Amino acid sequence: MLEVGAGFHPELSGRENIYLNGAILGMTRKQIDAAMDDIIEFSGLAEFIDTPVKVYSSGMYVRLGFAIAVNLDPEILIVDEIVAVGDEEFQRRCLDYLHDLRERGTTIVVVSHSLAMIQQLCDRVAWLDHGHLVADGPAEEICERYLDAVNAAEEKYLRDSGAKQPSGNGDREGTGAVRITDLSTVDDDGDPRSLAANGEPVTFRVAYEVNEPVDDPIFFIDFITENGIHLAGPDSWRGGLRLGRVTEPGVLEMRLPRLPLLPGVYSVKAAVASAALDEVYDRTPRECRMRVRHKGPYLAPGIITLDGEWSASVGTKVDRATVERETAQIAARENA
Repeated sequence: MLEVGAGFHPELSGRENIYLNGAILGMTRKQIDAAMDDIIEFSGLAEFIDTPVKVYSSGMYVRLGFAIAVNLDPEILIVDEIVAVGDEEFQRRCLDYLHDLRERGTTIVVVSHSLAMIQQLCDRVAWLDHGHLVADGPAEEICERYLDAVNAAEEKYLRDSGAKQPSGNGDREGTGAVRITDLSTVDDDGDPRSLAANGEPVTFRVAYEVNEPVDDPIFFIDFITENGIHLAGPDSWRGGLRLGRVTEPGVLEMRLPRLPLLPGVYSVKAAVASAALDEVYDRTPRECRMRVRHKGPYLAPGIITLDGEWSASVGTKVDRATVERETAQIAARENA
Protein backbone atom coordinates (compact mmCIF):
# COMPACT_ATOMS: atom_id res chain seq x y z
CA MET A 1 0.00 0.00 0.00
CA LEU A 2 2.44 2.59 -1.26
CA GLU A 3 -0.14 4.87 -2.88
CA VAL A 4 -3.78 4.60 -1.94
CA GLY A 5 -6.11 4.91 -4.91
CA ALA A 6 -3.52 4.15 -7.59
CA GLY A 7 -5.41 3.34 -10.79
CA PHE A 8 -8.58 5.29 -9.96
CA HIS A 9 -10.28 6.77 -13.03
CA PRO A 10 -11.72 10.24 -12.35
CA GLU A 11 -14.68 9.79 -14.70
CA LEU A 12 -15.83 6.57 -13.01
CA SER A 13 -18.01 6.48 -9.91
CA GLY A 14 -16.76 5.33 -6.56
CA ARG A 15 -18.47 1.97 -7.01
CA GLU A 16 -16.94 1.45 -10.47
CA ASN A 17 -13.52 2.39 -9.14
CA ILE A 18 -13.87 -0.21 -6.43
CA TYR A 19 -14.05 -2.85 -9.16
CA LEU A 20 -11.17 -1.25 -11.09
CA ASN A 21 -8.89 -0.74 -8.12
CA GLY A 22 -9.74 -4.11 -6.61
CA ALA A 23 -8.75 -5.82 -9.85
CA ILE A 24 -5.44 -3.94 -9.88
CA LEU A 25 -4.80 -5.14 -6.32
CA GLY A 26 -5.47 -8.76 -7.33
CA MET A 27 -9.08 -9.29 -6.21
CA THR A 28 -11.49 -11.28 -8.37
CA ARG A 29 -14.91 -9.84 -9.25
CA LYS A 30 -16.50 -12.42 -6.95
CA GLN A 31 -14.28 -11.25 -4.06
CA ILE A 32 -15.10 -7.63 -4.79
CA ASP A 33 -18.85 -8.34 -4.90
CA ALA A 34 -18.61 -10.13 -1.54
CA ALA A 35 -16.63 -7.27 -0.01
CA MET A 36 -18.54 -4.38 -1.60
CA ASP A 37 -20.78 -3.59 1.38
CA ASP A 38 -17.83 -3.77 3.79
CA ILE A 39 -15.74 -1.50 1.57
CA ILE A 40 -18.48 1.13 1.34
CA GLU A 41 -19.17 0.97 5.08
CA PHE A 42 -15.47 1.27 5.95
CA SER A 43 -15.02 4.26 3.65
CA GLY A 44 -18.03 6.10 5.09
CA LEU A 45 -18.92 7.30 1.58
CA ALA A 46 -22.25 5.51 1.06
CA GLU A 47 -24.12 8.61 -0.14
CA PHE A 48 -21.36 9.49 -2.64
CA ILE A 49 -20.44 5.99 -3.84
CA ASP A 50 -22.19 6.40 -7.22
CA THR A 51 -20.71 9.86 -7.82
CA PRO A 52 -17.64 10.28 -10.10
CA VAL A 53 -14.49 10.38 -7.99
CA LYS A 54 -13.33 13.51 -9.86
CA VAL A 55 -15.56 15.50 -7.52
CA TYR A 56 -14.22 13.77 -4.39
CA SER A 57 -12.03 15.67 -2.00
CA SER A 58 -8.53 14.31 -1.44
CA GLY A 59 -9.67 12.91 1.92
CA MET A 60 -12.63 11.07 0.33
CA TYR A 61 -10.31 9.73 -2.35
CA VAL A 62 -7.94 8.28 0.23
CA ARG A 63 -10.74 6.84 2.36
CA LEU A 64 -12.11 4.88 -0.59
CA GLY A 65 -8.68 3.64 -1.64
CA PHE A 66 -7.81 2.45 1.87
CA ALA A 67 -11.21 0.82 2.29
CA ILE A 68 -10.53 -1.28 -0.83
CA ALA A 69 -7.01 -2.18 0.28
CA VAL A 70 -7.99 -3.34 3.77
CA ASN A 71 -10.23 -6.03 2.31
CA LEU A 72 -7.32 -7.89 0.67
CA ASP A 73 -6.67 -9.98 3.81
CA PRO A 74 -2.91 -10.10 3.10
CA GLU A 75 -0.20 -12.32 4.59
CA ILE A 76 2.38 -9.52 4.35
CA LEU A 77 1.34 -5.85 4.32
CA ILE A 78 3.72 -3.00 3.49
CA VAL A 79 2.35 0.43 4.40
CA ASP A 80 4.06 3.74 3.54
CA GLU A 81 2.75 6.66 5.65
CA ILE A 82 -0.78 6.40 4.28
CA VAL A 83 -2.36 5.79 7.69
CA ALA A 84 -1.55 9.43 8.50
CA VAL A 85 -4.20 10.71 6.08
CA GLY A 86 -7.87 11.38 6.68
CA ASP A 87 -9.59 12.78 9.73
CA GLU A 88 -9.11 11.55 13.31
CA GLU A 89 -12.01 9.09 13.17
CA PHE A 90 -10.76 7.50 9.94
CA GLN A 91 -7.16 7.27 11.19
CA ARG A 92 -8.37 5.39 14.25
CA ARG A 93 -10.35 3.02 12.07
CA CYS A 94 -7.27 2.34 9.93
CA LEU A 95 -5.08 1.69 12.96
CA ASP A 96 -7.72 -0.57 14.50
CA TYR A 97 -7.66 -2.57 11.29
CA LEU A 98 -3.86 -2.84 11.37
CA HIS A 99 -4.04 -4.03 14.99
CA ASP A 100 -6.60 -6.63 13.94
CA LEU A 101 -4.30 -7.85 11.16
CA ARG A 102 -1.43 -8.04 13.60
CA GLU A 103 -3.45 -10.17 16.02
CA ARG A 104 -4.29 -12.53 13.14
CA GLY A 105 -0.59 -13.07 12.47
CA THR A 106 -0.13 -10.81 9.45
CA THR A 107 3.38 -9.47 8.98
CA ILE A 108 3.18 -5.67 8.77
CA VAL A 109 5.98 -3.39 7.60
CA VAL A 110 5.24 0.28 8.30
CA VAL A 111 7.23 3.23 6.97
CA SER A 112 6.43 6.34 9.00
CA HIS A 113 7.76 9.47 10.67
CA SER A 114 5.14 9.20 13.43
CA LEU A 115 7.09 7.90 16.41
CA ALA A 116 3.96 7.50 18.52
CA MET A 117 2.37 5.27 15.89
CA ILE A 118 5.59 3.29 15.41
CA GLN A 119 5.85 2.66 19.15
CA GLN A 120 2.23 1.63 19.35
CA LEU A 121 2.16 -0.66 16.33
CA CYS A 122 5.62 -2.15 15.94
CA ASP A 123 7.61 -4.74 17.85
CA ARG A 124 10.87 -3.89 16.12
CA VAL A 125 12.12 -0.77 14.36
CA ALA A 126 14.76 -0.32 11.67
CA TRP A 127 16.14 3.23 11.57
CA LEU A 128 17.20 4.17 8.03
CA ASP A 129 19.21 7.25 7.06
CA HIS A 130 19.52 7.84 3.30
CA GLY A 131 19.02 4.14 2.68
CA HIS A 132 21.59 3.02 5.24
CA LEU A 133 20.61 0.99 8.30
CA VAL A 134 21.59 2.96 11.41
CA ALA A 135 20.02 0.73 14.06
CA ASP A 136 17.61 -2.16 14.45
CA GLY A 137 15.95 -3.27 17.66
CA PRO A 138 12.98 -2.88 20.02
CA ALA A 139 10.66 -0.04 19.03
CA GLU A 140 11.01 2.02 22.21
CA GLU A 141 14.80 1.76 22.28
CA ILE A 142 15.33 2.74 18.63
CA CYS A 143 12.82 5.62 18.79
CA GLU A 144 14.68 6.97 21.82
CA ARG A 145 18.03 6.73 20.02
CA TYR A 146 16.58 8.44 16.97
CA LEU A 147 15.31 11.37 19.02
CA ASP A 148 18.66 11.68 20.81
CA ALA A 149 20.39 11.91 17.43
CA VAL A 150 17.93 14.48 16.08
CA ASN A 151 18.28 16.63 19.21
CA ALA A 152 22.09 16.40 19.07
CA ALA A 153 22.13 17.42 15.39
CA GLU A 154 19.84 20.39 16.06
CA GLU A 155 21.98 21.44 19.02
CA LYS A 156 25.12 21.37 16.83
CA TYR A 157 23.42 23.35 14.07
CA LEU A 158 22.19 26.02 16.48
CA ARG A 159 25.61 26.24 18.11
CA ASP A 160 27.52 26.42 14.80
CA SER A 161 25.14 28.89 13.19
CA GLY A 162 24.99 31.17 16.21
CA ALA A 163 21.20 30.88 16.34
CA LYS A 164 21.14 32.07 19.94
CA GLN A 165 20.88 35.85 19.94
CA PRO A 166 23.12 37.70 22.42
CA SER A 167 21.00 39.37 25.05
CA GLY A 168 23.17 42.46 25.10
CA ASN A 169 21.75 43.95 21.89
CA GLY A 170 18.69 46.07 21.39
CA ASP A 171 16.94 48.69 23.47
CA ARG A 172 17.47 48.44 27.21
CA GLU A 173 15.38 49.58 30.13
CA GLY A 174 16.65 50.74 33.54
CA THR A 175 19.05 53.12 35.26
CA GLY A 176 22.14 51.17 34.21
CA ALA A 177 23.63 50.91 37.71
CA VAL A 178 23.91 47.18 37.02
CA ARG A 179 23.94 45.89 33.44
CA ILE A 180 23.28 42.32 32.34
CA THR A 181 25.97 41.45 29.80
CA ASP A 182 24.94 37.89 28.91
CA LEU A 183 22.09 35.46 29.42
CA SER A 184 22.70 31.87 28.36
CA THR A 185 21.77 28.26 29.06
CA VAL A 186 24.42 25.70 30.00
CA ASP A 187 24.45 22.01 30.89
CA ASP A 188 25.75 20.49 34.12
CA ASP A 189 29.30 20.57 32.71
CA GLY A 190 29.04 24.30 32.08
CA ASP A 191 28.92 23.93 28.29
CA PRO A 192 26.58 26.29 26.38
CA ARG A 193 23.29 24.83 25.18
CA SER A 194 21.07 26.13 22.41
CA LEU A 195 18.67 23.24 22.89
CA ALA A 196 17.13 21.85 26.08
CA ALA A 197 15.09 18.71 26.68
CA ASN A 198 11.92 18.51 28.71
CA GLY A 199 12.54 16.72 32.01
CA GLU A 200 16.33 17.13 31.91
CA PRO A 201 18.46 19.51 34.03
CA VAL A 202 19.33 22.92 32.63
CA THR A 203 21.12 25.93 34.11
CA PHE A 204 20.48 29.59 33.24
CA ARG A 205 23.57 31.76 33.58
CA VAL A 206 23.42 35.54 33.97
CA ALA A 207 26.58 37.66 33.68
CA TYR A 208 26.53 41.28 34.79
CA GLU A 209 28.67 44.37 35.17
CA VAL A 210 28.41 47.04 37.85
CA ASN A 211 28.53 50.74 36.97
CA GLU A 212 27.45 51.93 40.42
CA PRO A 213 27.68 49.97 43.71
CA VAL A 214 24.25 48.71 44.82
CA ASP A 215 22.96 46.82 47.87
CA ASP A 216 21.17 43.48 47.64
CA PRO A 217 20.09 43.59 43.98
CA ILE A 218 17.47 41.05 42.90
CA PHE A 219 17.85 39.21 39.61
CA PHE A 220 14.88 37.89 37.63
CA ILE A 221 14.57 35.42 34.75
CA ASP A 222 11.34 35.53 32.76
CA PHE A 223 10.03 32.75 30.51
CA ILE A 224 7.65 33.79 27.73
CA THR A 225 5.94 31.74 25.03
CA GLU A 226 6.06 32.70 21.36
CA ASN A 227 2.56 34.15 21.60
CA GLY A 228 3.47 36.34 24.56
CA ILE A 229 2.22 34.34 27.55
CA HIS A 230 4.38 35.03 30.61
CA LEU A 231 4.94 31.57 32.08
CA ALA A 232 7.10 32.30 35.09
CA GLY A 233 9.50 34.82 36.59
CA PRO A 234 11.67 33.25 39.29
CA ASP A 235 14.00 35.61 41.14
CA SER A 236 17.14 35.32 43.21
CA TRP A 237 15.53 36.67 46.39
CA ARG A 238 12.80 34.00 46.49
CA GLY A 239 15.48 31.53 45.51
CA GLY A 240 17.24 32.27 48.78
CA LEU A 241 20.22 34.18 47.32
CA ARG A 242 21.30 37.39 49.11
CA LEU A 243 23.99 39.22 47.17
CA GLY A 244 24.82 41.95 49.71
CA ARG A 245 26.70 44.97 48.41
CA VAL A 246 27.66 44.46 44.79
CA THR A 247 30.60 46.43 43.41
CA GLU A 248 32.28 44.10 40.90
CA PRO A 249 31.16 42.19 37.77
CA GLY A 250 29.91 38.71 38.43
CA VAL A 251 27.94 35.68 37.31
CA LEU A 252 24.97 33.98 38.91
CA GLU A 253 23.12 30.82 37.92
CA MET A 254 19.71 29.26 38.37
CA ARG A 255 19.52 25.48 37.90
CA LEU A 256 16.33 23.56 37.16
CA PRO A 257 16.78 19.85 37.99
CA ARG A 258 13.96 18.93 35.58
CA LEU A 259 12.96 21.46 32.92
CA PRO A 260 9.12 21.61 33.08
CA LEU A 261 8.63 23.35 29.72
CA LEU A 262 7.16 21.23 26.95
CA PRO A 263 8.57 21.32 23.39
CA GLY A 264 8.53 24.73 21.77
CA VAL A 265 10.51 27.94 21.39
CA TYR A 266 10.56 30.33 24.32
CA SER A 267 11.88 33.83 24.95
CA VAL A 268 14.03 34.17 28.05
CA LYS A 269 14.55 37.62 29.56
CA ALA A 270 16.66 38.72 32.49
CA ALA A 271 16.25 41.72 34.75
CA VAL A 272 17.85 43.18 37.84
CA ALA A 273 16.20 45.57 40.30
CA SER A 274 16.74 47.16 43.68
CA ALA A 275 16.01 45.28 46.89
CA ALA A 276 12.88 47.40 47.45
CA LEU A 277 11.77 46.74 43.84
CA ASP A 278 11.29 50.47 43.38
CA GLU A 279 14.05 50.85 40.81
CA VAL A 280 14.92 48.75 37.77
CA TYR A 281 18.63 48.66 37.02
CA ASP A 282 18.40 46.72 33.76
CA ARG A 283 15.98 44.60 31.74
CA THR A 284 17.11 42.73 28.64
CA PRO A 285 15.07 42.62 25.44
CA ARG A 286 13.41 39.37 24.36
CA GLU A 287 16.31 38.22 22.20
CA CYS A 288 17.48 35.12 24.01
CA ARG A 289 15.63 32.13 22.53
CA MET A 290 15.49 28.72 24.13
CA ARG A 291 14.38 25.74 22.09
CA VAL A 292 12.92 22.84 24.04
CA ARG A 293 12.59 19.38 22.58
CA HIS A 294 11.02 16.26 24.08
CA LYS A 295 13.28 13.46 25.20
CA GLY A 296 10.99 10.57 24.27
CA PRO A 297 8.05 9.94 21.93
CA TYR A 298 5.50 10.82 24.63
CA LEU A 299 4.26 14.38 24.25
CA ALA A 300 2.03 15.61 27.06
CA PRO A 301 -0.63 18.29 26.47
CA GLY A 302 -0.22 21.84 27.73
CA ILE A 303 2.79 24.13 28.12
CA ILE A 304 4.54 22.75 31.20
CA THR A 305 4.80 19.44 33.02
CA LEU A 306 3.79 19.19 36.67
CA ASP A 307 5.45 16.24 38.38
CA GLY A 308 3.61 15.83 41.66
CA GLU A 309 4.09 13.11 44.27
CA TRP A 310 1.10 10.75 44.31
CA SER A 311 0.13 8.48 47.18
CA ALA A 312 -2.83 6.34 48.24
CA SER A 313 -3.79 3.66 50.75
CA VAL A 314 -3.93 1.11 47.91
CA GLY A 315 -1.82 0.32 44.86
CA THR A 316 1.92 0.20 44.34
CA LYS A 317 4.61 2.75 43.49
CA VAL A 318 6.79 2.34 40.40
CA ASP A 319 9.99 4.15 39.43
CA ARG A 320 10.14 7.07 36.95
CA ALA A 321 11.51 4.93 34.12
CA THR A 322 8.49 2.64 34.35
CA VAL A 323 6.12 5.62 34.44
CA GLU A 324 7.69 7.17 31.33
CA ARG A 325 7.59 3.89 29.44
CA GLU A 326 3.95 3.19 30.32
CA THR A 327 2.76 6.75 29.62
CA ALA A 328 4.50 6.69 26.24
CA GLN A 329 2.56 3.57 25.31
CA ILE A 330 -0.74 5.01 26.54
CA ALA A 331 -0.15 8.32 24.73
CA ALA A 332 0.67 6.52 21.51
CA ARG A 333 -2.66 4.68 21.63
CA GLU A 334 -4.58 7.85 22.44
CA ASN A 335 -2.87 9.88 19.71
CA ALA A 336 -3.68 7.19 17.17
